[in-house]
Amino acid sequence: MHLVFGGHKKQHLMSSYYPISAIINLFTSLGLGILFISKKSRFRQFSYYNLAIALWSCFYVGWQYAGSRESAIWLIELLMVGATLIPRFYFLSVAEIVDADASQFKWIKRINTFCVLIFIPLMFTRWMIHSVSVKLDFPYWPNAGKLFPLFLLYFFINVLLGYYLLYKKYRATKSNRYLFMFVTTLIAFTGGSTNYFLWLDIPIPPAGNILVGIYAVLVAVAITKLNLLDISLIITRNVAWVIGTAAISGGYLLFIAMDSFATGTDFPSRVIAPTLGYLILSAWLLPKIRLWIQTEAKKKFLKGTYDYREVLTKFTNRFSRCASISEVVTALEIHLTQDIEIRWSSFLIPEGFDEKKELSGPYIPADTHSDIRLTETDALIQIIGAKSEIIYASHSPEITKILETIGCAAVVPCMHNDQLMAILLLGEKMVHNRFTPDDKSLLPLLGTQIGIVLNRLRKTRFEAEINIAQRIQSEVLPRNPSIPNLELACLMVPATEMGGDYYDIIHTPTGTWILLGDVTGHGVGSAMVMFMVQSIITTLVKSNSASTPSELLYNANRILCQNMQRLNEGRPLTIVALYTVDGHQFSYCGSHESLMILRHDQPNVEMVEIDQFPFGIGMIEEMSLAEFGEGTLSLAPGDILFIGTDGITEAAKNGKYSNGTFGEAGLADCLISHRTQPLTEFSDALITQLKQYTNNTFHDDITFIAARSV
Repeated sequence: MHLVFGGHKKQHLMSSYYPISAIINLFTSLGLGILFISKKSRFRQFSYYNLAIALWSCFYVGWQYAGSRESAIWLIELLMVGATLIPRFYFLSVAEIVDADASQFKWIKRINTFCVLIFIPLMFTRWMIHSVSVKLDFPYWPNAGKLFPLFLLYFFINVLLGYYLLYKKYRATKSNRYLFMFVTTLIAFTGGSTNYFLWLDIPIPPAGNILVGIYAVLVAVAITKLNLLDISLIITRNVAWVIGTAAISGGYLLFIAMDSFATGTDFPSRVIAPTLGYLILSAWLLPKIRLWIQTEAKKKFLKGTYDYREVLTKFTNRFSRCASISEVVTALEIHLTQDIEIRWSSFLIPEGFDEKKELSGPYIPADTHSDIRLTETDALIQIIGAKSEIIYASHSPEITKILETIGCAAVVPCMHNDQLMAILLLGEKMVHNRFTPDDKSLLPLLGTQIGIVLNRLRKTRFEAEINIAQRIQSEVLPRNPSIPNLELACLMVPATEMGGDYYDIIHTPTGTWILLGDVTGHGVGSAMVMFMVQSIITTLVKSNSASTPSELLYNANRILCQNMQRLNEGRPLTIVALYTVDGHQFSYCGSHESLMILRHDQPNVEMVEIDQFPFGIGMIEEMSLAEFGEGTLSLAPGDILFIGTDGITEAAKNGKYSNGTFGEAGLADCLISHRTQPLTEFSDALITQLKQYTNNTFHDDITFIAARSV
């Protein structure tokens, strides 16, 4: 069946491209506009932009079926009202999406408002729409009035300004998301602008008209990809919206088709009022239809509400079996998606989580599908540090803006003993726009559980590594050391898991070396330097690279300084080296705590200063051999030589330096009171006294060698 329009034969509505494309534009834009408004999105201008397209498309459809010249002009004037609003809201929507500074384009907004107020009244005059005439296959195509080029200038300036903002944002972020929006905008407005060629008597049909509606959909997709708005949920959003829009669109098309078949006429003016009424009714019905479909889909396909205690039990049981960070991430992804119905999540842990003892930023993704990285200077980290509680996007406008930049709706700090172990970023819920009371009961407990699990994993890993390091450290120390003509007692007690003190006894064919050093600090780092020093000195001694204590420490200093420079590590150490042939006569060199000698026939100890060179080794490579002095001492039978680190003399009373220190006097008294006892008993007594004095709180490693001449 064919309908006659103004003497020109047109095919039936369902096979006519131009009105059908306008109808698609109408309902696509109307649906998106209502969806964004109903969601109370911050993208208000994008909503208005879609509604402006819907207004334009509505009267575009009527114009395509106009039965007279007068009705065609009237409908064109009305559709141009929408066309006047489109450029203004397009520019503002782009500025909204790229977070442009509103103060920078305030004057553009004012000019646009002025243009709208001027152009809309002019659309109803011959200055804009002079007349209509037959062009190509269109019976009533408008002819441009004298001021119409000004409208086109206004239109394309706004389009170009939108392009500029998108291009600027892309250059600043290098994000393909903004490039995607730039390209789709270019395609859409190229298609939409094909409507204006015939206005200027250029014989190009408006074949790209349908791209306008497609553009609105693509921008909505781009916003979803930017994680700025959740409209991508298959069941609870898109399917409900598509079905609702299809139902309303189908009703509208059925209404037009029935009228056409019944009257055998074109799109009459009497249908305009019912059409507008139908659109208003649709605007009211669409959210209700979508909500009903969403609710029914939720009942059938989604799990709905949950018992947070039951879910917490699931988390606890799953976490108890986790032996690595990757297993924790997997458990979170499964339960957050399936049980709590979080759309997406990202789990951030401190960089060097497995290597560093002290946890600090930056915080990097433990999962592979996230590229979010937070440093200690980021505003979000500062807020977490101040609150130490879950942060929701609804807390304040400032927090909302910060969370929107990374596309998340909530931040769960995972704490353990006031230490931030990790950060869990959560997207929006699949069903609810906001987190429910059950969510808010569960998430704090979940953050605590994660903190406990991570602490266990770190502790287990560190304990395993420390056990290995402690075993190595104990094995490199001399076992059952002995020196001819000397009774020995040697001991090292680290203040933490690993010690930074060093002692060694090395035998050579010509004599014996006694070495004791104290690396700056304590713990794993100092222990690693201690291993390095032990290796350097052992190599020098075994390779006969030094015949005197001064030569040995000179060469060791040179090599250690070079190693420190490569490591960019500043951990010098005090050290003393003694060399003896017979256990009675000793030569020595060092920069260390004073030695103590308790003569068998003297009541008090004798102090021997160890200051043959300054600063210790590992600091100044340029020191010459001449700067390494040397001294000698001798022991008669019964004399006791004591070499120790400052962890003994600087041991703090009850663990507080303000209460005083053990000092040289305390050490001397202990040595004198045990002068006749075996050195092993003196060693045990000294450690017992130190533990009592410090209340078993050691701030530094304790190491000593006691030797009695026999």
